[in-house]
Amino acid sequence: MAAARFCLPVLVLVLATLALTYGMRGAGPKKCCFRFNDTPIQKENVVDYRKTSQRCSRDGVLLKTVTGRQLCVRPSAPWVQEIISYLNAEEQSSSRRGGGPKKCCSRFTDKPIKKEKVVQYVKTSQRCSSDGVLLKTVAGRQRCVRPSAPWVKEIISYLNAEEQSSSM
Repeated sequence: MAAARFCLPVLVLVLATLALTYGMRGAGPKKCCFRFNDTPIQKENVVDYRKTSQRCSRDGVLLKTVTGRQLCVRPSAPWVQEIISYLNAEEQSSSRRGGGPKKCCSRFTDKPIKKEKVVQYVKTSQRCSSDGVLLKTVAGRQRCVRPSAPWVKEIISYLNAEEQSSSM
């Protein structure tokens, strides 16, 4: 009986601690900047940017470079504003051409996808550290694949042929 009296409070304490720590994980922002890179970088070396959450203690912008590195920078810096304008303009002109925004692939899937399941492909930007193709499936999923894979070449040929036959 004494063991039961001891175990119940310990169990309640463990569960309360788990609930508290689990709840705290989802409460805050995912990415915040605490240290900033003040050295300007060339806009051609940046492939994407993201503003940090408003819940962060300091305003920041995360720049993603062609090598895949992320740098925290101050959004008020003139060179950062120039990079953001450059990337926004590039994305808009790419969208007007029908290609959508250019992204880089950091991970690739090697598992073949059936060509009938793919509705669109976009080649990644030439500024990316590695060549890639972004495939969009009928389910709306996007997968990064290697353009040199034989099954990827087959999908690209298939989609190009479909496009040509529908435009005739």
